Amino acid sequence: MACRGIETNQFPSNEVEYSNANPKMVWGEVTNFFRGDHFGGEPLPTALRSAIDVKNGVIVLSGHPLKVVNPVHFYIENLAGPLYSSPTAYVQGVPSFSVSPTNVVLACMPPFDERLALTLTDSNGIPVTKTSEERALNRPSSLKGKTRWTDLPRAGTGRRGVFSIFPRELFQMAFSDKIGAGVKLSDQEAERAWDFDPTRYFEIEKPGQYKLTVVQRINIEDTNTYLKTIALPQVTVDVRVD
Repeated sequence: MACRGIETNQFPSNEVEYSNANPKMVWGEVTNFFRGDHFGGEPLPTALRSAIDVKNGVIVLSGHPLKVVNPVHFYIENLAGPLYSSPTAYVQGVPSFSVSPTNVVLACMPPFDERLALTLTDSNGIPVTKTSEERALNRPSSLKGKTRWTDLPRAGTGRRGVFSIFPRELFQMAFSDKIGAGVKLSDQEAERAWDFDPTRYFEIEKPGQYKLTVVQRINIEDTNTYLKTIALPQVTVDVRVD
């Protein structure tokens, strides 16, 4: 099941990445599915969607060589509702908490080459030639069957790459596997890690209007408490090459 996404200028006040004037989020559709319950209750419904953040909702490339005029960031949002929900089952008039009341989604990102599928088409709907960097993307999931959180390698005191997406919270997708707590990046590495640049992935040779379609993938826990890779509904944004 999916419902139509929207475009909005609203954003959380604690998201420092939203520094553009008049930021515009371009949303994909919402995907609804069931996730596992650590407390042994019934599977929990949740909903995630993708977004592209760029000024005025259009990616603009200009100059020689082409450069992105305004920063472009990719996000995943949890639309599962409030952080805590009321119990829905009662036993002899007493609320039953066998269903976990939290709507937090525990997740981890696949390796970067499995994280994205990108398509760029020109005004005639013809796909633009991909670079070697893009051709290295869209790999099949390497997640082994019956993998649980406890099977993931440790990093310090926690499990590597595991994070929580709280309701109505945006999680920013990184374009590098180097991102992590305590990881130091040069200015150039940091820019490449957080900002999306279409010229890295497509051989754009002439001015005009284009459309970029993005499919993000994320690992979440299924109803058997095993990890699985899901593909979020695609999100499409206009690209203008001056």
